[in-house]
Amino acid sequence: SRLVDRETGQSVWGSGIDVVWPRDGGYEIALPIGWQGQEPPRVVSTGIVEGLSLLGYRKDGYRPIAALFEQNGYRAGDLASPGPRDNFFFFDYDFRQGTVRTAAELGRRLEELQRSRGGGSLRVNLLCQSNGAHICRFYAKHGTATLEEAEAGEVRRPDDLRVGRVVLVGTANGGGLRALRELDRGRHYLPRFGLGRSWQPETVFTFRSVFQELPGRSDERFIDENGRPLDVDLWNSEEWRRYGWSVWSPEVERRLRRRGRSDLFGDAEARWSYLERQLERARRLRHVLQQDSKGFTAEAYLLIQNTGLSTPERALLLRGDEGWQTLFVGDRQ
Repeated sequence: SRLVDRETGQSVWGSGIDVVWPRDGGYEIALPIGWQGQEPPRVVSTGIVEGLSLLGYRKDGYRPIAALFEQNGYRAGDLASPGPRDNFFFFDYDFRQGTVRTAAELGRRLEELQRSRGGGSLRVNLLCQSNGAHICRFYAKHGTATLEEAEAGEVRRPDDLRVGRVVLVGTANGGGLRALRELDRGRHYLPRFGLGRSWQPETVFTFRSVFQELPGRSDERFIDENGRPLDVDLWNSEEWRRYGWSVWSPEVERRLRRRGRSDLFGDAEARWSYLERQLERARRLRHVLQQDSKGFTAEAYLLIQNTGLSTPERALLLRGDEGWQTLFVGDRQ
């Protein structure tokens, strides 16, 4: 989704130039860890990324998908102002936010769509890509319920608003080590050319959604240099400090001391408390998504997955003179 500064209207993410500028480590896109959701954040979602262009280079986003549906008889509309014959909609959302919050926003927009159609019965199919799977699965089971309500088995969705098919495209339903890698290394765009923008680990650390993509418990998730399994619990915050992951990396700690920005990242105590909250909510959400729900009435789950790319299952932990080093698939070492 595109992100803009709601006060200035300036693009923060979603245009070609946003992929290379500013060289701020992604701080412009960070969601302050102290933000509690009482009011909209400074940066908000404003639509999908149809495509990117920069210096003559073009890369498609969701434009071909929209064209494909329209070629097959669908009529694209805007959820904010749907027309009577529109039957295909993109749902843009702030990808930094957590699953439950975004599922509630999806529910509100679908209820507005239902009202715009006269308030009668409405059946929707949900086509979910990447971490959109968590959002759609939660909505299909519990609607706009809070996490606490979902844990109690509650469902918040109008009886005449039904979920038909849930189509999951390229989704890591059980989470994946890519999430840990991004929390530990950050994200880097156009790395081959050395010109792309980087989101530093402390920036990704502020994204609630990435914690909810961490993989489930496995006895062989981490191995030593001899290939022996290590007993490491990703859901234990103490392990993050022990292995120097994310904001507990010495490099990141030095950068935070140098740059400050407590308005985004708080102090060491605030970061620790934030990590514990995010791990707890992610763990609870995973449990909810694995349970049956009386509100789940979808006709079918359809899975479309990639068989050409491997999904990393393990990481290598090496003990050195200066502490632990975490290596992932693709690292030269």
